Amino acid sequence: MNEFEKYGTQSFHHLLDQGFQIKRSSDSEITYFRNLFEISIYFDPISYEIYGVFSFPKERVSISLQDILKYFGFEEMRGIYQIPTLDKMKIGVDYIYNVVDTIISKFITNENTLLKEIFNENEKNRIQMLENYYLNNDLNKADQLWNTKEYQKSKELYEKHIMDLSETQLKKLEYIRKQLH
Repeated sequence: MNEFEKYGTQSFHHLLDQGFQIKRSSDSEITYFRNLFEISIYFDPISYEIYGVFSFPKERVSISLQDILKYFGFEEMRGIYQIPTLDKMKIGVDYIYNVVDTIISKFITNENTLLKEIFNENEKNRIQMLENYYLNNDLNKADQLWNTKEYQKSKELYEKHIMDLSETQLKKLEYIRKQLH
């Protein structure tokens, strides 16, 4: 049993009093479960980061401690702790335990509903970020095509995103339409 596993099982033993059981324990992961709900604590031996995830594995729903704290606007804590050296393992594990305990005691009344709500919110944000990425990518490509006078391709991209065009891009589209007719 390495330091992470030793301190992790010591610090998180209070979860056993709350009806959790240890599902697995290794030198880089400790997972506790209760019903279909799991709390996993991880140690990355390369970065020396300790972090956690709440999940419902059967439903493929998982959310990091960091995302839970962010969801609630709780900026006093972080959901990840990087230890400078291995001899500081207990400090890092205790910190993450305090984060888990705070989340459970302050925010979680119905584990299932809460995690799914946060997961869905994160999924919406992820989708929006991807849509923004592709929108920006297309509009940058349209601007490049404009600069090289490839008007037909530029027109297609501008029209695809007509509701998101800047004033300048709208004027370019207007010019292209006149040139092509």
